[in-house]
Amino acid sequence: MHKTRTSVLTIALVASTLAITSCDKKSDDKVATDSTAAAAAPAAVKSGTGKGIVISIDSSRTNVNLSHNDIPGIMEAMAMDYHVEKASLLDHVAVGDSVNFTLSEPQPGEFSVTAIAVIPKK
Repeated sequence: MHKTRTSVLTIALVASTLAITSCDKKSDDKVATDSTAAAAAPAAVKSGTGKGIVISIDSSRTNVNLSHNDIPGIMEAMAMDYHVEKASLLDHVAVGDSVNFTLSEPQPGEFSVTAIAVIPKK
């Protein structure tokens, strides 16, 4: 009888340990799922304004090369080709114009001109 009682207690102890371990695992899985969902949330689109000179406009009017000042929070001063959100933004812009523009970064390293205006000559 003593041996049977020991066996029953051992089985009960193992079952309890498995139940507790199983509960902890489900809790860990939920935390991992929650943190994965948070990591998948879209980041806010960064944007900033700059001043520059139009170096070139491609023939399809989808890209403009601007030599510009620092754009805080976006990039340092440089000359670079940028995608233009809408070709109509370039309707009144010509090579050599000084411009104010807004640059957005919807994805890291992916830049787009969302607004551009010629600075009137004095």
